[in-house]
Amino acid sequence: IGPGRQSEPQNFDKAMGLNLDLELPSGKGPVGVPQVVPLFTHFFLREIEGSYAVVEDWVLDSGSCELTWRLPASKSDPRAKGCSRTWGCTCKAWPRACPYHAALAQLSLLKKLFGADRVQGKFPLFPDRHGDFVSIEAMLELVELLASLTGMPIKTPAGHRRFGRHSWRSTAAVWFSGQGMELFKIKLLARWMS
Repeated sequence: IGPGRQSEPQNFDKAMGLNLDLELPSGKGPVGVPQVVPLFTHFFLREIEGSYAVVEDWVLDSGSCELTWRLPASKSDPRAKGCSRTWGCTCKAWPRACPYHAALAQLSLLKKLFGADRVQGKFPLFPDRHGDFVSIEAMLELVELLASLTGMPIKTPAGHRRFGRHSWRSTAAVWFSGQGMELFKIKLLARWMS
């Protein structure tokens, strides 16, 4: 049958400490790589959810410094946005990993690269350098690149891939539990039923 699909967690603290380029060397991945790390982790994203995320999925409240993200309630349809999660500014606790300020930085980058009139509605939040949706494979390439940059081996001793489509989710679960977040809150954030 072969091995199960792997989605091991990354080292979030090390990834946040990297001086990351705005995009992958291949040019296939999303622009805004420094923002991908805190946003995909805080919102427990699957790579496909990040690929399909569009500008209208975000609501930024500058008064309360909060980001609300409309997300799929089910993994069977990543385009059906049936729930939302909100994060406020975390700069006091985790200044380098603040999801609210990462979202502001991402929108600012997109407007600079593609123009404010284009960056709205159904425009991808994490497009490639041409403003197109990024493939799932390119999102997985990003996960593996980050792992290698933080010194983690990409393959198991048997030669199987260690990281996969749920690596952001496992990264988030491990990191937040290490920060003392209780399991019930992790389940709510991750949209896990069990």
